[in-house]
Amino acid sequence: MHRDAPLFTLVALSLLAVGGVARAEAPAPPPVPVEAPLSADAAAEAREKARIAYADADTAYHLARFDEAAAKYYEAWLIVKAPSMMFDVAQANRRWFETTRDAVHGRRAVEAYQLYLRDAPDGKLAGVAQKLIGDLQKAMADEAARQRQETIDRAQGHEAIALAAKLILESDPTNAALVLDRVLASHGNPRDVIVEALERRGVLAGQLADQVTAIQSFKKALELDPEFHVSDDADKATREAYRLARGFVANVKPVAVRQTPPGEVIAGSAARITVGVEFDTLELVKEVAVHYRRARAATWQVASVDKTPGNVDVELPAESLSGPAGSEFEYYVVGLDRLGGELAQHGTVDRPFHFTLAVDPATLAAERERQKPAWKKWPLWVGLGVGVIVAGAAAGVIAYFARSDETVLAPSLWDLRSGK
Repeated sequence: MHRDAPLFTLVALSLLAVGGVARAEAPAPPPVPVEAPLSADAAAEAREKARIAYADADTAYHLARFDEAAAKYYEAWLIVKAPSMMFDVAQANRRWFETTRDAVHGRRAVEAYQLYLRDAPDGKLAGVAQKLIGDLQKAMADEAARQRQETIDRAQGHEAIALAAKLILESDPTNAALVLDRVLASHGNPRDVIVEALERRGVLAGQLADQVTAIQSFKKALELDPEFHVSDDADKATREAYRLARGFVANVKPVAVRQTPPGEVIAGSAARITVGVEFDTLELVKEVAVHYRRARAATWQVASVDKTPGNVDVELPAESLSGPAGSEFEYYVVGLDRLGGELAQHGTVDRPFHFTLAVDPATLAAERERQKPAWKKWPLWVGLGVGVIVAGAAAGVIAYFARSDETVLAPSLWDLRSGK
């Protein structure tokens, strides 16, 4: 019956009188030959089972439980073998596909329509079945194309590299090139992804007779991985592009970054790490960054500067280096391309460099002074010296005034002698 129209269940159930039962080992068609006729009681029991299964299928179908409906229609068909019931199986699977967009259900629907046409080539639903087969095949092809494009658009990093390799094996170089170009145009790729994408893109460009892209890709790949070689069985255009690229890049070592430790870092002060870039003849490195954190902290902080000729200093701000003297910090250095992709690295997350915060000399001197015993501190002796001076001055003043009083009030020895 046509599931998009009212169901004429009685028509289908009238076929239950066939009375034969088929045993299927698998849930999918084709039908299994009917075994020996059953007894009257067994046949009646089978018909009742088929009727119940068909009724349950109708209910599930109208409740949009198409997976359950497909299973129940198939259960009833196994007993009755009516072509119209196989059409119902197809309808339930078709709606299941339309709901889930899962191609498995679409293929099951097509197979069920084809079985219906095999058993009822002149049936009243034959034209409908043929049209629905065509519609389903187109819908499945469109859905496959949509999902494929969605996968291509979504793929990043290692997943995109694997997808490009798969597309190449499927003889789809255009989409493979699109995936690799998207990887190379995306931000923040790790070095291994960039290298592999460049190498694969060069080979693919050679196969597509795009020599300019092949040479540029190979040049960058060789700058990062001087040991890269194209396969001996590569096509002539690819080998030629690789040869020309190798002539441009004479490096025997890959692009690298080097760092000079910051030396003594005073607690509460900024730290400066000097970074240099080596073997970068194509000037791929556009930025250098230092990833740093307090030792064994959960997250890393990043400080970066644009690459300029010669070495550059990357400053770690003072506010991010707070802590008592002796606090340990970890760091590693990376060279980045224009999209923030990592081209070279010195140190790693697992094996970083270290520096320890030192005490400010002025603070240290003040602390040492504070810890001196009182008799060793200069303010004490200065105070004592001032006290002695003040006391001496006071004594002199007192003596002076005392002598003045004696001069006025007491007669001198000369006066006594002269009788004055």
